[in-house]
Amino acid sequence: MAISNENVTIRSIKRARLYKAPVSSGVEMLSEDIASVLHTECSYFTLSCSFSISARLAIVRKVGSDETIEYLNSGGNLPVNALSLFTFPVDSSERINIRFYGNGSCLSLILTEHGGIY
Repeated sequence: MAISNENVTIRSIKRARLYKAPVSSGVEMLSEDIASVLHTECSYFTLSCSFSISARLAIVRKVGSDETIEYLNSGGNLPVNALSLFTFPVDSSERINIRFYGNGSCLSLILTEHGGIY
């Protein structure tokens, strides 16, 4: 299914990945095998998440051995027990991961891949 508006079409969501568990500060939340294939035919990700404690999240972008960290929510803490949504682009040359800063439980984290706009 696609959503169209005149000459803009947004492709449908391809798949979602769910993470729900206690997590420690500095932990990358996606396993390496998942993180290495996430970018396949994908232009954007939407991340929806909820935590039981005050926490920060960052997108970790890796190209070869180079790593770039991009904090979500302008680097501020995410609201406690509330749903937060973020959409971000991804380049086919990079691997991505989600890094957690805080200590507590991840109530939900769903990452969906989008084909993007064409």
